[in-house]
Amino acid sequence: MPALEDRLRINNRTPHSRIVTASGCRATTLETILLYSRLIPEIGIFTTKSIGPRPNQGNPAPIYCAADPAKYGDSARSNAVGLANPGYEVFESELAGLRRKSPDLNGALLLGSVYGADLSEIVMVAKALAPHLDAVEINFSCPHAKGYGFDTGTDADNMARIVDAVCKAAGKDVFAKLSPNLADDDLGAIAKACVDAGARGISVINTVGPVKTFLPGTDIPVLYNGVGGLSGRVVEERGWECVRIVRESVGAMPLIIGMGGVFSGDDARDYFGAGADFIGLGTAMEGFRSDQLAAYVRQLRLDIDENTDLAGLMLPECVRLQYRGFRIDEMSECSDDLRVFTFDEALEPFAEPGQYVFLAVPGDDSHPTMEAPFSVPIDDPLTLAVRRYPRGGRENHFTSRLWEKRQGDTLFVRGPYGMPFNQGDMLTLVGGGTGVAVLASIAARHPNHVAFIGAKSGGELLFQDEFSARDTFIATDDGSAGYHCFVTDSFEKNYNYDGMSDIVICGPLPMMTRAVEIARSKGFTDRDIHVVLEPYMKCGVGICGGCALIDGSIACTDGHIVTADRFMAAVKKGRVKRMPDGGWE
Repeated sequence: MPALEDRLRINNRTPHSRIVTASGCRATTLETILLYSRLIPEIGIFTTKSIGPRPNQGNPAPIYCAADPAKYGDSARSNAVGLANPGYEVFESELAGLRRKSPDLNGALLLGSVYGADLSEIVMVAKALAPHLDAVEINFSCPHAKGYGFDTGTDADNMARIVDAVCKAAGKDVFAKLSPNLADDDLGAIAKACVDAGARGISVINTVGPVKTFLPGTDIPVLYNGVGGLSGRVVEERGWECVRIVRESVGAMPLIIGMGGVFSGDDARDYFGAGADFIGLGTAMEGFRSDQLAAYVRQLRLDIDENTDLAGLMLPECVRLQYRGFRIDEMSECSDDLRVFTFDEALEPFAEPGQYVFLAVPGDDSHPTMEAPFSVPIDDPLTLAVRRYPRGGRENHFTSRLWEKRQGDTLFVRGPYGMPFNQGDMLTLVGGGTGVAVLASIAARHPNHVAFIGAKSGGELLFQDEFSARDTFIATDDGSAGYHCFVTDSFEKNYNYDGMSDIVICGPLPMMTRAVEIARSKGFTDRDIHVVLEPYMKCGVGICGGCALIDGSIACTDGHIVTADRFMAAVKKGRVKRMPDGGWE
């Protein structure tokens, strides 16, 4: 047998580490892959999210939840992202840009995951992306996307034809990602058929199932999709069992990427002992800030190299995925499309300034559960402000369902999430519309502040009691309360304070952009100007990566409140908020 280094070569390059990011987990945008290639050099291979022949919004939230701990254990998760992606044409352009910025990705390899409904679609996607990739992974295993993934991954002859065609079209090494749901004999036969057709290796496993998880005390599924794939420690045994079956079937030379329930050095050794060459990280990456994740992966690499087992001790203690029911105690109608919901109990634990929760509206037989994130202006009792979105789009479906609820109905909440804002002792707060909600939570903990708040009308002014009675300037578009102007005009005209340390801005994008310009003119430095972003969030714990900012940071765990220089750089490039498919608005 060749030396280990030679045998691990992929597209004539040898990865510098055996650690791989699993497709669809954490590093799901190219911005995050670029950031992590610098921040976490211990990752040897980055796998892209699965890219298909056309843009796909995937499933609305909830897409990720804690699976029933009584059945599956505390680390078990269920997900149904739904293969969200911007389509291969947009992604190819993004890949080209990534390679211009970092031709060798700081030594890491890039494995591109692709899917399609048939041979022609899969080949089309792989051929387009291959020039920018080190290798291609064919997704034969997603368990919850009808017509794709596992639906294309059960016929050995057809899969062999697809592998052969992709190898010829892409001109790069090819991996086939197989499902744990296959019978053992079928798994071995399919793995051998793929290798015989030219595959460089096999990736196993994807999630198990699908399974169904319910909102507490109900028979209502949590996930919008109804069911989701199972991950976490509960699937580890099946994972390395599949690796063993594949290794026995394909022999010593083909490469195997083993994944499923890898959290620690001992877990990695279980996979290596079963025959894996690389181990993939998935669920283990939830809940970390990016700098914490870097420390965890660094320790995992040491554990692998030095036969220790310390990385598992660094896992987040609590990611707060459990839902809790709250009864609607009061609904205040500020206008036709703005309501304040007051619930019957306090949020526990209290949200820190700037944090948010996910509010879930339970579904029924014809309408799945839907959820969205909201800032927490008041913890006790839990109080949230919600604006109904215009017709069309997922936000409208959620808020329309919410508008049907009545006093006494039960909704479900998980969280709080997000990096708290605890900077400065003399704050200036500038907010408009529902953006005032997050400023209210900051104002309540920072009594030394001056506030400029605005709304369309006096009826839509939110949470005024949370702000300083002496130093709050009100502006309304229609002049029904306070100054008859935009809040930015009020800020520009009335701000005349010395000794203020920081400024926090939240509201619609044009308002925030103008407020930053004014703050700069008032002498605030970019470091002291903090802008509250409202990115498209799905999981809240970093695992889906869908809220990645332009610099690659994950908003839900790294922070959605950014300094002015980061904000204005995103505005200049038109990359402030992502769409459900992962592309930029």
